[in-house]
Amino acid sequence: MNYILFDGPSRNNLLPFTFTRPVADIRIGILTVREKWEHFLGATTTTITEDYLSEKYPMVELEENVLINASYLPNLELVEMIKNLKDNEQEIF
Repeated sequence: MNYILFDGPSRNNLLPFTFTRPVADIRIGILTVREKWEHFLGATTTTITEDYLSEKYPMVELEENVLINASYLPNLELVEMIKNLKDNEQEIF
């Protein structure tokens, strides 16, 4: 499974941090949001972000992708829900 973190509508609320990085690469404590997701998912992630940042933070799209709003922090319950999604299914929080 390919996990893609996207900025979502809260990106502008996190300025000026998000001028130079996607939401997923904001550090919260010792880890970034991305590192927290990768730890819980047991997989690497890529990012959908603003065009001017996408060269430094490229997105990799595969046949099966799961998009996750990077403004949400992972926990066991949320990750379990994501891993149990079926094809073309979405979960709105």
